Amino acid sequence: SDNIIEIFDIKTCSKIMSIPVDKRVSSLAFSKDGRFLAVSFWNKEILIFDLKNKEVCFRTNNEDDGIILSLCFSNNGKLLAAGSDKNRVSLFDISKIEKVKTFFGHTCWVSSLVFNLDDSKLVSGSYDCTLKVWDLSLQTKEKTLVGNYEAIRFLEFLDAEKVIAYAFDGSFKIFDIILGKELNDVKTCQVVKNKVLEDDLGDNLIVNSNYKSIKIYSLSTFQLLRTLPQNSWQGNTFFTSDCKRVISVVDNGLKIRVWEILTDEEYK
Repeated sequence: SDNIIEIFDIKTCSKIMSIPVDKRVSSLAFSKDGRFLAVSFWNKEILIFDLKNKEVCFRTNNEDDGIILSLCFSNNGKLLAAGSDKNRVSLFDISKIEKVKTFFGHTCWVSSLVFNLDDSKLVSGSYDCTLKVWDLSLQTKEKTLVGNYEAIRFLEFLDAEKVIAYAFDGSFKIFDIILGKELNDVKTCQVVKNKVLEDDLGDNLIVNSNYKSIKIYSLSTFQLLRTLPQNSWQGNTFFTSDCKRVISVVDNGLKIRVWEILTDEEYK
């Protein structure tokens, strides 16, 4: 906002860096190790910031591919995938600073991207309500997964074979990318953002949020585990990587709230 990208340390709830930009941001993504931040702009440019050395290490203009709506680093940090409003997915080699492949197949904007665990496949979600699985070794489309009835907002792998797809209407579906079929049909009303991570007990957790509360469920049983108070409209809700805290963006992005899950204590 206000031509500034702000980065926060979740453990201390303090701002650690501000990056001034002179263009409107359309998407952001961290590398898995947290060192690099990819930023796309409405003028179709993509930058990668090296946060350790505080410099731009990658810059490309994506004029042919349109406005970038989603970004995702591969798990090994070597590739960057970008989905656009021209219904395509671009794949960049970061070390060579060049585009190595463009995937076509969606019939509407590409809104979400995720690599599988060994980076052999890339899954894209779209406003056309489908997921597409791309084989990166063959650089071809492998499967189209259909099941969501709304545009895809967010994708996350549960394990090597299963991907969970969240839609803008609050529903989510789980697909097996090897079998190419849907595994369940679950709808949760008024979901703003979901995130799946493995907790200390080996169970998978899902966090659903609306203007009244944040609810944490077990993904294996769909049992409600915890409810956190919420009295402000929020945009995104996330788990921290250790699955011990929940972060919520509220008041149209003006405030960030952090809760300890086990104690329900809110950090001030």
